[in-house]
Amino acid sequence: MDKRINDSIIQECKTLINENNLYALQDYYQELQESEFDTTPDWPNIFQALYIHACLKKRKEIVDWLVPLFDNFSPITKIAYRQMFFTDGTSWQKPKIAHSPSAYTVFVFHV
Repeated sequence: MDKRINDSIIQECKTLINENNLYALQDYYQELQESEFDTTPDWPNIFQALYIHACLKKRKEIVDWLVPLFDNFSPITKIAYRQMFFTDGTSWQKPKIAHSPSAYTVFVFHV
């Protein structure tokens, strides 16, 4: 896997996400799907970076478009990446943090 390919794809997509340009992002995705690569990009890693970026930028339409793409991954990949979905799927909101001492507890485990 060539990290430069992944970084290039992520950078281009992040630019489109920042512009909130869903249609251009969809077109770019279609171009990528039709392209042949010497080494296959790390699609799950790219998806994760773009999903998190779209959430941070509060681009709901883009997030809604990205979520079904997750179903294209293998079951093992889905298990590995499922932790990035922090809601139950019924709402799209930033999680609320309770402002209590217990909310800031740090657990240290010694092995």
